[in-house]
Parts: sequence; C-alpha cells; structure tokens
Amino acid sequence: AIERMNATVKRAKAANVTAQIPESKLLIAKLTEIAEAKEVLKDAVNRARATLADDDHGRKGLADFLEDMRGLQTALAHANKLKLTSRVTAEAVRTIASLEESKAARTALRDATVRSHEIVLDSSSLNFTVENDAIGDLSGAISWAEHARLENGMPIARELLKMLSVIR
Repeated sequence: AIERMNATVKRAKAANVTAQIPESKLLIAKLTEIAEAKEVLKDAVNRARATLADDDHGRKGLADFLEDMRGLQTALAHANKLKLTSRVTAEAVRTIASLEESKAARTALRDATVRSHEIVLDSSSLNFTVENDAIGDLSGAISWAEHARLENGMPIARELLKMLSVIR
C-alpha cells in the first residue's frame, strides 16, 4: 500500500496535480512508521518467545532475560502510541504475561531456596513450624517453576525439599 501511494504521488507530481501531495506524504510517513513499529514488535515477540521456549529456559542470565522483556515492553508501548492493533500486539501482550510469570516464578524459587538452605544449615533454628512453612513455600515455588518451565535451580530446590522433609 505504501509503495502504491508513493507511485500515485509521483504520478500526481508528473501530472502537475500537487494540491494534496503534502497530506499524501504525511500519510505515507505515518503508514511507514506504523509498518516499521509492527516489524519491531514482531521481532521483539519472537526474541521473547525464543527465550521462553529455550531448552535452557531459566539458565539464561537475568540481565539478558530482563533485556528481552524490556525490549518487548518498549516495542509494545511504541505500537500502542501509534494505535497499532493487530494479531502481533495481542501476541505481545500474551508474551509479556508469560515473561512476567516466568520472572515471578524465578524470584519465588530463588527466595524459597535461599530460605530453605538457611534452615537446613542452621540447626539452632529447627522447629516444626519453621520447617513446615519452608516446605510449603518451597513446594509451592517448585510447582510454579515447573508451570513456568524453569529448569535452573530445580534440582537444588528438590533436594532441599527432601532434606527439609527428613529434618521435620
């Protein structure tokens, strides 16, 4: 559509019909900006989905993961500013939700693992309630991490869960 409009503007100039050319050029520029924003958004969605689908999901450095997430959020914000609505924008929203779930699951697993590790190492703080709470937190975090398809940290978390059960 953009190429056809450019061709039409050229033909109008050649025919010396120039009254609407400035408006046409503005429209072409806006359409070009929207098309480019859609491509940037599509690329950001693809990168983020690759991060989520990677077999080593959870092993990717947090900085890289967050960079993919910020890139997608930035591209979506630009598309929204241009009032771009399409299948790609809907896909971007779903992908951001998946990234946010993955990030929250990572944080929950890390925090529960750290707390459980501290309990296992400090025998002076052992009591049924503390151990039971740690088991509940860790098993919930493991379930969430499994749902988010995280791999990194899972073996340690599962081993700590076994240790807490034995200690209890």
